[in-house]
Amino acid sequence: HEQLERYIQAWESADIPALLNLLTEDATFSMPPIPSWYQGRETIRRLVEATIFRGDADGRWRLHPTRANGQPAFGLYWNAGEHYQGYGIQVLTIRGGLIADIITFRSPPLFSLFQLPSTLSIEKEK
Repeated sequence: HEQLERYIQAWESADIPALLNLLTEDATFSMPPIPSWYQGRETIRRLVEATIFRGDADGRWRLHPTRANGQPAFGLYWNAGEHYQGYGIQVLTIRGGLIADIITFRSPPLFSLFQLPSTLSIEKEK
């Protein structure tokens, strides 16, 4: 799916406009167990600008595709310097060709249930 490739590229390069272009107007974003829940492109933009993609975030995140309950999902990894460390499992809901919901389950032990490695090499595979 070209859309999912664009999503990966947006996250890995911290490209906020590209990410927002993939979302429905009323998209939602949450990261259990954090009780906060965000709705709408503008609210999500403010969130990612202030936190996830703050500063020089190009290369901060790496996504590894998987599936969860039949939905597109990713192992989400953060740059720990020597390697990318598992952060959580991100599950997308697609509606009308756009992403309507992003949930990141912040639980590295989930990686083994998805048969994903707990770390990734800093060098990106071609």
